[in-house]
Amino acid sequence: MPKTSQRSLRLQYKRHMPSCDGERYLHIRYYQRHRNIDHETRWKQLLSPTKQKTLVQIQRNPWLVEILDALESIRSLWADFHIGSLPPILSWRCNEEIKTYLLAMYSTWTNITNGQGWYCDEETVSLLQGLSPAWSTKDREKIELLGRENRIFRRIQHAKTRDEVIARVLRSEGMILTFKTFFKHTKLLGSIMLTLRHLVLPEKVRPSMQAMLEECFSNPRGDNRVYIQCTDDLHHQMYQEAPPQEHLRYAYWQLCLFIIRHKEHLITGLQTPKYSAPSECRGWQIRLGKLAGQLGFRTHRILELQQEDPDQGDVRRHVNDERPPGIFEQRRFQHAVATRRGVLRQFRWKLDTPSAKMVQHADESELSLRVCLFLPLITAALGQAPGYMLSRFGDVTLVMQAFL
Repeated sequence: MPKTSQRSLRLQYKRHMPSCDGERYLHIRYYQRHRNIDHETRWKQLLSPTKQKTLVQIQRNPWLVEILDALESIRSLWADFHIGSLPPILSWRCNEEIKTYLLAMYSTWTNITNGQGWYCDEETVSLLQGLSPAWSTKDREKIELLGRENRIFRRIQHAKTRDEVIARVLRSEGMILTFKTFFKHTKLLGSIMLTLRHLVLPEKVRPSMQAMLEECFSNPRGDNRVYIQCTDDLHHQMYQEAPPQEHLRYAYWQLCLFIIRHKEHLITGLQTPKYSAPSECRGWQIRLGKLAGQLGFRTHRILELQQEDPDQGDVRRHVNDERPPGIFEQRRFQHAVATRRGVLRQFRWKLDTPSAKMVQHADESELSLRVCLFLPLITAALGQAPGYMLSRFGDVTLVMQAFL
């Protein structure tokens, strides 16, 4: 083989791991379609027993198998596919969200390659994943530089065709999604799903979280108006006209945004969420129940939370942090509730709602998601012009758009 060909192959496949999970899955599906049981069994034996069980779990979900079969045409994406990471994701019952994300991934790469999946190599996928050229001039400059240095789409020999592909990358809307970004972003989605589970389980058990929420949802006003939360003060009421079929979507978005605002550490750490039943509700969890009731959701758990006092929950948490709960005295605790409740209320009234920005400059300080992650601010921000780089608010907005 000529040395130039050897060098080209090394550059194209330097990130390729022989017999990774993605390659094994694609071979198994290929032999399943061709009913070659011997070769299918041979490839299955390369998986650990745990991953073999996960493979069975995947194949019990026809919607997931269908989407993964569609993504097979873009084989370079599969280097970051991990079978062992799917069981907890599927246990969160977020089927519609997973389907929406994977379809967005397929649509993005199909538009970039114009249906020619072989244009991509694993190095190209690694360099482009997570970039947002439609919003960030920094990302656009990076893509243009990679194109000039011939570091992306090396398989395309024709210069004009390659320039057209790079131009389509620069026109990509939203974030460039891959399996690596999928497994990273689902950690945020999992924390949302596990929190919402407390509101509907065990009363509503359905295949997906959206199906559970849909069954216990009804518009409390009986008209075309939907409640829109624009501050953390639930007494500040704002309504918007919307088609009846969109009311559940508006309500679902606002529940998700509320959870992200009150679990802001999830955005920075993105640790794998774990389910744990709360022993005692904090103030924000009580407010979540009140918001769910105001949006139109009805379960026994939501009705219980609507009867509780969120300020008292916050005070109890503060007192728990200050001294062990074993030395509480009822009289002292009631006094702490009475004195601190007013301070908490005054503090919340002083919080201003600023204008959220999708992009920011390199030296610009970021706003806390707690004060800007509201649906009206997101709608206004999506009409802004591109800037230097995505803000944390912009990053979370694009991730939520990919799922919802």
